Amino acid sequence: MEKTFNSKPKPALYKSVSHIADILQCIMNDVNTVTEVANYCHLSKSTVSRLLKALTESKIIVQDPSSRRFYLGKLIAQCSANPFITHKYLVISSFKEMLRLRDLSGESVFISILIGIQYMNLHQISGEHEVNITPDGKIRGPLLAGATSKVLFSQVSNEDLNLALKYFEVVQQKSGSTSTIDKDAFTEELMQVKQQGYALTCGETLPGILGIAAPIRNYICPAALSVLGPESRLRPKINTLMGELKVSVDQISNILAGISSLYM
Repeated sequence: MEKTFNSKPKPALYKSVSHIADILQCIMNDVNTVTEVANYCHLSKSTVSRLLKALTESKIIVQDPSSRRFYLGKLIAQCSANPFITHKYLVISSFKEMLRLRDLSGESVFISILIGIQYMNLHQISGEHEVNITPDGKIRGPLLAGATSKVLFSQVSNEDLNLALKYFEVVQQKSGSTSTIDKDAFTEELMQVKQQGYALTCGETLPGILGIAAPIRNYICPAALSVLGPESRLRPKINTLMGELKVSVDQISNILAGISSLYM
């Protein structure tokens, strides 16, 4: 049958896609039996059973044969395995503001996230002189220095923060480093970052490099927008850039809130 790209989709298709989205949202929140899903989504059990069967056959979900409950399946796990793909819509939502900050500052702009206790730069728009904190773009262990890291860790629970600090100590011991971290001072610094809504550091990650970062709200994991560059160029315009950075994170956070509301 010839595909007609300009034809208007049938309402039934929209309904099915909407129902599938609602069902997946249920399963992600441990609402995962036919009866529970039907009640939550206000659908008949027969409709839910039909859609669950289709999702199971597509490997999008899987059913536990003993409990008869449904869980996210192999296909979802494969899609989530690559964080650059999983978090691409964060980059897309941030791209316009990243370009704006790059043009205003002339320096490198980063979008970063925290997965568990692992810090990762998702995307970088380089300024006049490229600043590479993670040049290979791979996930790192918890890097506790720098404005970006402090903004990210200011968003985590006390439990995750303690885990990150313990991991840092283990890594330092294995490397034979004598470097230590004052946990109380670091925790207090994170509290200050959380209260003021930004972090400003200089020389913590690279000599002579100044970094400013602010948290992005309404995302599924801690996220931060950062500007990094030589102190000699950034310091004179730091107050202006800090204001513009706050405008950018507010804009991105509002976009993400709008995206999130589609799935509520």
